[in-house]
This record gives sequence, C-alpha cells and structure tokens, in this order.
Amino acid sequence: HARTRRRLFSGVGYYRHAGAPPSADPAEQSLMMLREASAAGADFVRCPEDVGAVPGYVFASGADGCGYYRQHDAPPPDGVEYSRMVLQRASAAGATFVGCPAFIEEVAGYEFRQDGAEGSGYYLLQVPPTNNSFHTGKEDTYDEFLESMKEMGAM
Repeated sequence: HARTRRRLFSGVGYYRHAGAPPSADPAEQSLMMLREASAAGADFVRCPEDVGAVPGYVFASGADGCGYYRQHDAPPPDGVEYSRMVLQRASAAGATFVGCPAFIEEVAGYEFRQDGAEGSGYYLLQVPPTNNSFHTGKEDTYDEFLESMKEMGAM
C-alpha cells in the first residue's frame, strides 16, 4: 500500500481529483491562444504541433523554432478583436475593472465609462458574492485573490 501510494503521489504539487471533470481539449486551448496572438499581430507563436488553420499564419519549423509564423501578406492586427477577447476573458473571471480605451460591446454586469475612477474601461456594476471563505475565513473579491497570488510570488 505505502509503496503504491508513493508511486502515485511522488513529488510536490497539485494532483487532479479522480472525480474532476475532464480537462479542456489542449488543441482547442492552443487554437484560442493562437487566435489571440494573431489578433495582436504576433510574428511568431511557438507551438509544438499543427493544431489547425489560423488565417494569416503558416505552421512551420523556422528560425524561431516550431510553430506558427505570420505570413507577409497577412491582414494587419485587429485591435478591436484583441480587445474583445481580453474583455471577455477578464469579465468571465470577475474582474472589477477592465481597461479599454473605447467601447467595444455590451457586457452583462459591466458598464463602460470613458472617465471612470480607474480610467477608461469597463466597470463591474455589482461585485458578486464569492465562496472563497475556505482560505481566509472571509469572502474575497477576484482582485484580492490576484493580489494575494502576486504577494506569494505565484504571478
């Protein structure tokens, strides 16, 4: 028993619970990152394998390694699309403020303000209650969580 346990749980780190839902598809995650990088205009995105077509990019092994290289005739970066992606990710994570120089789209639970306290961007209208009390004994906001992770050196 002890010998089996040692083999299964050797090393320090996090282990996935056997009853946890399946993790996201790695190829789909790679495609999402590639779309974000292409919207930002990246010249090269390292990727160990071809995960599908990305407009304006070709998968190849070149001077920077294996990955997606921006083609010379690729359309210019789409700043609005990149801002939209960042806005969607940040709002889904519950950020209280998402900096954005101009209105992009309506986001449920957020209001765009040109001259808000934090500057131009999207402000959370009401901080939703969280269930993070198992760590601190009190409810924390997403921003407090991020700050604590930075203090611990995790970010």
